[in-house]
Amino acid sequence: MAFCSNCGAKLEDGARFCPYCGTQTQQSNYKYKRTEEYAGKIIKCPACGSELLSFTAVCPSCGHEINSSKVSDSLKSFITQIDDCDRRIANSPEVSKKGWSTWGNGKKIGWVILNIYLACIPLMIYLIKPLLRIDKAPALTNEEKHKATIIENFPFPNDRGSILEALMFIKSKVSFLVTKKVNANNAYWMRLWTKKAEDLYQKAELMFPGDQIASGAYKDIVNNSAKVKKKLEIRLLLTVAITVAAIVFIGIRSGL
Repeated sequence: MAFCSNCGAKLEDGARFCPYCGTQTQQSNYKYKRTEEYAGKIIKCPACGSELLSFTAVCPSCGHEINSSKVSDSLKSFITQIDDCDRRIANSPEVSKKGWSTWGNGKKIGWVILNIYLACIPLMIYLIKPLLRIDKAPALTNEEKHKATIIENFPFPNDRGSILEALMFIKSKVSFLVTKKVNANNAYWMRLWTKKAEDLYQKAELMFPGDQIASGAYKDIVNNSAKVKKKLEIRLLLTVAITVAAIVFIGIRSGL
């Protein structure tokens, strides 16, 4: 219902003048004025102009490769966050160590007596336990937990350029970890980077299957991850073997 702007009288729908005071109304302007409003956006190929579905990697009409304009910005943001975490980790205190080096003299003596009494069975369990927990996460600082969260949850744009750049960056990180000392902490980061690469590679296979660059980078990442895991397993097995050999040798000498 409309009202006259001059005298306030009620106006009939479509009335152009007030029947009481003759003032011209604005109803006609509102009634017959047509407006348009868009509910979303139409994505078109920059080469041929064909409409594209969301997350299209290659135009089905002309074969043009669709790349995001924010590829480098996305990777730059990711690298900046990771580098910031690495600086914080380097400057933060390490997680409190556990084990023989932190035990008091009384506990050490008790441990030795226990192993003598039980034929070193507790020692064997202590050494074999890491082999059973090789895929478990080690104790992490808050900064390390934050870094792990970023690696696991950072969203890369769904286009070929972004995915390939992310895979190449992860490949460089994994290649660096291979050169470092093999321990449970480095093995954990290797697993985390490899899992992120796996997620990106699966996305690549869905959007542009058979891409040689993506498959090559992912293959190198998986191979390096396997090398680190194998080195860690060998190191733990050697520790157990040397300890067992030493115990057997001492037992034989004692028997003699």
